[in-house]
Amino acid sequence: MSSTGWTKTKREVTTLVRLWSKRMLLEAWHIEIEILSKLHGSTIGQINWVDGYKSATLQISEVKWTASSDEFKSHTVVHELRHLFQAPVTEILAKYVGYQTLVWKAVNDELEKVCDTDAKILLQIYRRKRSG
Repeated sequence: MSSTGWTKTKREVTTLVRLWSKRMLLEAWHIEIEILSKLHGSTIGQINWVDGYKSATLQISEVKWTASSDEFKSHTVVHELRHLFQAPVTEILAKYVGYQTLVWKAVNDELEKVCDTDAKILLQIYRRKRSG
C-alpha cells in the first residue's frame, strides 16, 4: 500500500530526485515517487519506466529508508536514476531475448553493477566539488 501524504521520507526523496535529476540531465523525465511500507527482500528502492514516454516511478521502502544513512539515501536515488540512461538498451534487450531469460538476468546483473559504480563516482565528484 502506498502512502499518499507528504511524509518526511517523501520530502527527502523528492528533494534528492529534484537535485540529482537536474545534475544528471534527466529533467525531461517525469518521475513519480511512491513511498511503500516495504519492498521485496532487502531492496530500499527500485525504478520502473516507460522509455518512449520518458516516464518513471521510483518506489522507496519507508522502513529501509528511515534506517539508512544520508549517504546511502543519496546513493540509492542516484543509482535508481542511473537506470534511466540504460532504459533504451533494456527495452531492446527485452524485445529480442525476453525478460527473465538467462541472458536477460546476466545482462541485468551487469547493468546493476554499472549503476552502482556510476552512483559512487557521481557522489564522489559532487562531494569533491563542494569541498574544493
